Amino acid sequence: MPIILPPITRRQFVKGSFALGGTAMMAPCALAAAADSERVGLDPNRVALLADTHISADPDLVYPGTKWSGSLVKEGEHESVHIVKCLVQSAKSVIALNPRPAHLIVNGDCTFGRGTEVEYKQFLKLVKPIRAAGITIHVTIGNHDN
Repeated sequence: MPIILPPITRRQFVKGSFALGGTAMMAPCALAAAADSERVGLDPNRVALLADTHISADPDLVYPGTKWSGSLVKEGEHESVHIVKCLVQSAKSVIALNPRPAHLIVNGDCTFGRGTEVEYKQFLKLVKPIRAAGITIHVTIGNHDN
C-alpha cells in the first residue's frame, strides 16, 4: 500500500520546522523554498522519481559502495556515498525544476536499515523542503522499509 505525503502549507512547514530541534540554521533555506513555490508552477503531467534513498538514523553515514565492472573509479579509489548529502542534493534538483513536477515518487527503500522510527523521522525531515515546494510525495515500500 503506497504512502502519500501531501504538500504542506507554508504555515505548517514553518510551524514544524521550529518544533524540531536544530532547525534554526536550516529555516531560512526552507522558507525561501516555500516562498519560491508560489512563483514556480507545478506541472500535473510531470513526475520525479527517486529510488533507494537508504536514509539512516545517522545523518553522517557514508555508504562505502562497491566497485562494479565498467566503473569509472580507478583501481585503489573507493566509491562511496554520503547518503544524506545525496538526498539533499536530489531534493534541491527537483525543487529547481521549472515547472516543478506536481508529484515525486520514492520507489522503495526509504531507510537504510530495517525501517526504524528514527530512520523515517530523518527521511521526513529531508523531504520536507520538497513538500514545502508544493510537490506531493508518493512512497512505495522496499525490502528495507517496515
